[in-house]
Amino acid sequence: MAFSFKSIYYDCPIQPNRALDIFVPKEITQKKSFFFIHGGGWRNGTRAVYHKIMEQLCNRGFVCASADYNLRAKNAFIQIADLRVGYDIYLQELANLGIEQPEIVVLGSSAGAHLGLLFTLTTPGQLNEGQEELAKNFIPPAMGIFQATPTYFTPWEDIFPGIATSMTDIAGVSYQDNPQVYEQLSPITYVNENSCPIFLMHASDEHMFPIWHAKNFQKKMQEYNRICQIKTYTPAEHGFFYDVTRRVQKEAFNDILDFIK
Repeated sequence: MAFSFKSIYYDCPIQPNRALDIFVPKEITQKKSFFFIHGGGWRNGTRAVYHKIMEQLCNRGFVCASADYNLRAKNAFIQIADLRVGYDIYLQELANLGIEQPEIVVLGSSAGAHLGLLFTLTTPGQLNEGQEELAKNFIPPAMGIFQATPTYFTPWEDIFPGIATSMTDIAGVSYQDNPQVYEQLSPITYVNENSCPIFLMHASDEHMFPIWHAKNFQKKMQEYNRICQIKTYTPAEHGFFYDVTRRVQKEAFNDILDFIK
């Protein structure tokens, strides 16, 4: 199926990494749409990493968007603020397409899963990220799908050293100096009776975020009678879902289509 593509930049003059790519199929046949958030350790990555998956979804009639965020930000709260702006623009674009009450599925991996899960479980301004004005027209995500997901930000025993360094960097302060910031950046903190359905994809060879992150998150969701599914993919590595060519990627892609039904 043919589709149109455009990039929208938030600023004039253009500011690095504050942009959104939107794919629109020639014929929109699906009620739901997708909002992708890339990973890369909070300091790397690009919205283009999801283009191949977005193209496959467009072929099935889904509108898709992929957002960048400031990779030089002082902390993750600023990155969430960038995502709020991109999401608000996406809502406007969907309205222009005649989709007034969209059902948006947020999808992210690794750092993108962390930011995406925080984004999905909260409302504009709730994280003190300075986007309270966007709350008026905010339409909460309908679902969240995340791979390689840190549901905790507070340090844990045997944490992978590289990820510990990255988390301290993007928190903007050490855990010893301000543990409250780490609680605020822990997605599990925000699970409540209104949390939307969540699907957590876990890789068999995941080395950064242990499976108990997902299981504890699922347990808390269930305490609020909310839907949370977990699936482990084998063989698969950290951040494996960036294309739909390998068997395990096709399996994950089909599972996503099943979940959003």
